[in-house]
Amino acid sequence: MSENSKKLKFVRIFLVAVLLWSSAVVLFPQLAIAGPAEKLYSKAKKSFYNLKSSAEKMSHRDQWLNTVDNFLEVYQSDPKSYPAYKAIYTVGKLYEGLYKVSKNSKDLNMALGYYGKLIQEFDREQLKDDALYRRGEIYFHKKHYALAEKEFEKIIRYFPKGDRVASARKRLQTTVALLPKPVQITPLNKVAKAPSRPVAKSQKNKTQGKPTSLITQLEKLSPVTGVEGEKVASLPSIAPIKPEAENKVPLVILDPGHGGKDFGARGKHGAIEKDLNLKISKKVKRILEKKYKLRVHLTRSDDTFIPLKERGPIANRMKADLFVSLHANAAKRQAAHGIETYYLGRGLSEQAKETAARENGELVYSIPDDQTQQILADLISNNKMNDSSRLAGRVQGYLYQKAKKRYKTVKNLGVKEGPFWVLHAANMPSILVEVGFVTNAKEEARLKDEKYLNLLAEAVARGIRDFLHENGPMI
Repeated sequence: MSENSKKLKFVRIFLVAVLLWSSAVVLFPQLAIAGPAEKLYSKAKKSFYNLKSSAEKMSHRDQWLNTVDNFLEVYQSDPKSYPAYKAIYTVGKLYEGLYKVSKNSKDLNMALGYYGKLIQEFDREQLKDDALYRRGEIYFHKKHYALAEKEFEKIIRYFPKGDRVASARKRLQTTVALLPKPVQITPLNKVAKAPSRPVAKSQKNKTQGKPTSLITQLEKLSPVTGVEGEKVASLPSIAPIKPEAENKVPLVILDPGHGGKDFGARGKHGAIEKDLNLKISKKVKRILEKKYKLRVHLTRSDDTFIPLKERGPIANRMKADLFVSLHANAAKRQAAHGIETYYLGRGLSEQAKETAARENGELVYSIPDDQTQQILADLISNNKMNDSSRLAGRVQGYLYQKAKKRYKTVKNLGVKEGPFWVLHAANMPSILVEVGFVTNAKEEARLKDEKYLNLLAEAVARGIRDFLHENGPMI
């Protein structure tokens, strides 16, 4: 065989090997070269097995939460990776396991939230039917049979070839059998009548064959869906109140961070965070009202001090659709720079903890860990976590796109979870936006530029508008 033939043969073998390896990685992502997420996942798995192998460790809540933190670090390191996908599912399983020990329903709510997070955030389908099945089982355990029914039906409808479909069909039969039956109301014309005085012939002709208005209403009653999907009978009111129009204009609460005696962060060249926050909030308000025709309210419209504990409740009292807190960032390292957006969560990265500690101020040491866990459980149980995550993603995406067009060196710090007090009290999707670091000389100069603030305001407003439009039927 000639030298050229040998080289050609080697090249062919090499190309075939590359193709086979590429196909294997696509089909089995775990075969890819280990990166940070894979290494963290390997570490998390070890902690999982250590936990499960020790009855003593499993009896302590902090041991379970330490393992949860290990898996959440995987997600934080690379939120879209395959290890992150598996990690989020495992977090759900861990909270289910913790519930068996703690008997605390908040742990089941946490499991529900993380299974929901997997379904919402990831494109991969391998574990989605499993997550739906676990959600169905949790709802069944909590005796929310109508909600359990919906989860099992989703598996049958969307994953007909999945390995959970047979189990889902079986559980669906049991669940449907336990659903409360519609209330049966006997029409008044079938109820035995009490003896009455004879009716005059002229009066009898007027009513014969024409049931009264009340009888007509009762006979036309049909079961309707009530709270949590349970079937109940709806009695008509004499003077029904007209429901609000489905396309009511959404109300957005903008929260300019800090204010009054609370200056927030300060830059070396005169930038004061509380002033920047108010300025950009007013710009966002103007765009949302004039361009997108939304209703907007500011938690403060001047240099007023409002305690953190009072900001979220303002949005609750006004029955707002969204809560967006606007801030400028700060760090001990003057080189730190970039744009990031937070939604309420545990916040495992050092930067998230540092930012939350600064924004929480004096409250940072006043929140016991068990109270923090309860806050997060309540948050996740009503799906606010998923909505807040999507809202944060929309706003962050536009912020980075807009800023990068003007300044190529802008850093995208991404969407993150963080334990921010100002977000926990709001009952609606809520985020905290950090538009840049006043402690960084370049970003401080940008944040003092009116044109740059206009650009950032446009981005925040566009993200809010897109989220509301996707969420429907509000717009």
